[in-house]
Amino acid sequence: MLEPIRFEKDLLEAHLERIRQDRPFGHFRLEAVDSLIGGLRRGRLGILSAEPATGKTTLIGQLADEAASKGFVSVIATQEISPYQWLAKSLARISEGALRVSDIADESCTADVA
Repeated sequence: MLEPIRFEKDLLEAHLERIRQDRPFGHFRLEAVDSLIGGLRRGRLGILSAEPATGKTTLIGQLADEAASKGFVSVIATQEISPYQWLAKSLARISEGALRVSDIADESCTADVA
């Protein structure tokens, strides 16, 4: 049996209610980033694209580390650095200067991905 045709005007209230309930469950300390993306929201995918050497990896690393420190899961996909290099940079960053990337991994682990 076919569903009856429903028009957008009949669904408007349901859409508005979904919008009202779509509240962020977390925020970033970087206010500029937080205001651009509206905080952390479930089921959202963010993509960051820019010219090479503009700080994309560093920014995403900082945001992912902050989210993880609050108990949230972050998934990062990059072809710019190896997983070992990513982990070493993250550990160095969250150690607040107590560790350096070179303290964590040797050159074979932190070499740039070809």
